[in-house]
Amino acid sequence: MFDGENNSRHIFHYLHSMDRFFINPCDYVYEGEKLFGIDEKLSVIDPKREGYISDTGIVISRK
Repeated sequence: MFDGENNSRHIFHYLHSMDRFFINPCDYVYEGEKLFGIDEKLSVIDPKREGYISDTGIVISRK
């Protein structure tokens, strides 16, 4: 746990941000839900941000 959230959620946030903003932000298309079943909203880690889901039980598997 880190700052009240599971560490896997923070790791997903950082990886998602790098993918979205550094690879090609103009042509960004999220495919994680289709490929892995992970909702893109799980990249939101600040409760003040739109789309935040409060659930400390969310664990994103290593796979």
